[in-house]
Amino acid sequence: MEKTIKFGVIGCGLMGREFASASMRWLHLQTDLPRPQIIAACSRTDKSLDWFRRVPDTRYFYHDYHELLENPEVEAVYCAVPHDQHAQIYTDIIRSSKHLLAEKPFEGYDVRAVVGEHVEPQLEVGTLGFRAGKYMAASDELRFRVRGTGGHGAMRKQLKDPVAAGAELLTRLIALNGEECVLSIGRVEAGGATNIVPDEIYMEGTLRTFDEREREIIHQRIRNIAAEIDKRLGVRIVVDISHGYPCVVNDELLVKQAAALAREEKLQVEMLPLRTTAEDFGFYCTKYPSLFYRLGVGAAAGRPHTATFNPDEGAINVGIGFMKRLALQILKK
Repeated sequence: MEKTIKFGVIGCGLMGREFASASMRWLHLQTDLPRPQIIAACSRTDKSLDWFRRVPDTRYFYHDYHELLENPEVEAVYCAVPHDQHAQIYTDIIRSSKHLLAEKPFEGYDVRAVVGEHVEPQLEVGTLGFRAGKYMAASDELRFRVRGTGGHGAMRKQLKDPVAAGAELLTRLIALNGEECVLSIGRVEAGGATNIVPDEIYMEGTLRTFDEREREIIHQRIRNIAAEIDKRLGVRIVVDISHGYPCVVNDELLVKQAAALAREEKLQVEMLPLRTTAEDFGFYCTKYPSLFYRLGVGAAAGRPHTATFNPDEGAINVGIGFMKRLALQILKK
């Protein structure tokens, strides 16, 4: 069954129409991601709303965006209004408990810092973990289609074997792993049989790096490996590298300030190693002074992002209190 996210659009000018047009092209993408489905639109003018009446699935039309936010069918909102209206409308969208999709949300604001806090079961309850500079990896999704000539497994001279080519590709990709480069292939599909070699196999995996220049170098090495196997084995490897999150790079001055404040508050502080997991917080790091740190919730909490994760609630007051004091300190400076 197709997955969808039901959107409302506030602002039906050029950017709102661009978003609607992009959502209608979604069916052309080779992706398992949910399709944006626009079901509601809001504009001050009937003329702008009339354009959206031609958008498939759009059935609710408003002049007051508050009415759109009250619609329980709307799951997410794309806000396409002038920048001077962002602050109030963004706040109202967030208060409505709907997802918000918006461009340049902090345009025109004096952003002193962006601070994020994440729970960590490998730290004792209430302990704060910091790392200056590079902290979390950039992440990219890797997809490969290896196309050859299949056939009977006993007639190898008639084959351009995509399975053998894919196996070599996988082995050489894994060899790219290093101290600050992690590459894993987590899915391999070959629809053959015991004596049948398929015409095509599919593989996908993940790449994690800690430096943007190194990231691009690894991307090119992946393409070069695929091209060399193509030429030598007579197959065709389609390489699809989807850029994901950038690195989380913590501002060194913010880390010093936060760690000093934590020690003043008599909190336990630990310095953290590089972490090969990724966070969308990395996008903030490319624009503003940023700090992403860890709040210990104890080993008994179990693994995060599972149904059984049960953090020690004793960490809640520590986390809230420290972030509040840090934010006030940053603003005062």
